Formats: sequence, structure tokens, C-alpha cells
Amino acid sequence: QLTWNGMIIDAIFRRGSRHTHEFKLTTSMIGRAVREIRSLLGPDVAIIVSLDSGYLDQKLLKFLDEDINVGFLIGARIYKDFKARMLETPEDNWAEYSKGESSWRYTEIGFKCKSWSKSYRAVFSQVQSRKDGQMLLDFARPSNLFLTNLGMRDDLFTEEKVHLLKEHITTKGLLKAYQARGAEELCHRGFKNFGF
Repeated sequence: QLTWNGMIIDAIFRRGSRHTHEFKLTTSMIGRAVREIRSLLGPDVAIIVSLDSGYLDQKLLKFLDEDINVGFLIGARIYKDFKARMLETPEDNWAEYSKGESSWRYTEIGFKCKSWSKSYRAVFSQVQSRKDGQMLLDFARPSNLFLTNLGMRDDLFTEEKVHLLKEHITTKGLLKAYQARGAEELCHRGFKNFGF
């Protein structure tokens, strides 16, 4: 489903045996929404799409970045060699972000899969402490990785929009935005709870 501000605005019912991301269905759904938004709010409106790692696909990233010119935040799988590389990042390149009692360590590098032609910004984070303030040992820290094209292209948004989004496209701003994706699940929690 495609959600916005806690509402489902488009959905496709599929068999459980089908993969989450089917390129034609995904691009059709996102393309329709982008055309509708731009027809109502103008061609220069800033559009940012957030997807989980089931959608990590070079063709989809190219579609979002080059074909329809929207920003994206997309979860990525943490491969062993990539995690090792991130953990070798010098201490100076890491920062910390806290929200309540929870805290995360994070850093950013450029990343692309071996077969990809283009590299994107990659933000890697590790939970330092849980909501109750309990610190976690290195081996028990959940890690997260996402890719984005935000902050990479001067022509993605107008100069005015880039100025407005300035705080949101910092590494910390991107991390906060990506973490907020979980709130979007609340709009369909009722379906899951009642077995629809």
C-alpha cells in the first residue's frame, strides 16, 4: 500500500506467495500518485518516497531518481562485507542521535551494489540504548541501513525547496525521517489485528 500522513491512499491486494516488489505494479502506483500530486500542487512540489528494503532494486531507484525525479529513502540489506566496512569507519566520522532514553550511533558513506552503475548516500545506524535507557553491547546492537538520493542532485528540487529542506537532508535529518516510517504502519494495524 501507499500511505501518506497515516492514510492509505492506494493499495493492491496480492497473493501471499507474490513478492512485495513487482516493478510494474510499484512504478505504476508511485507514478500515478506523483502525477496526481503534481497536477494539484504544481510541477515543482518536493516529493519524497520512503520504502522498506523489500523494494531495493536498481531499476526502481533509477525510475524514482531519473524518470520521475522524486527523492527517496529506501531500506537496504546489510551485507557482511558492508557492515565490516562501516565498522572500520574512523571514530571521527560517527555521530550520536538521541530521542528520549533511546540513542543511536550513525555514519554516512557512498554505497552501491557491485552490479550498479550509480552510487547513493548510505546512512548506517546502530542502536546504542533502548527506550528504557538500557545500553546494548556491540554484538547485540540492531543495525539499520538506508539509501537516498536526497542532497545529491541540485536539480531534484527548486532552490527554494532545497533551502526549506536543508535541515532534513543532513545525515541526522535523514535518519530521523527514515525512523519515522514506522508510524505509517499504524494506519493498517487495524486490518492486521482483526484478520482482514
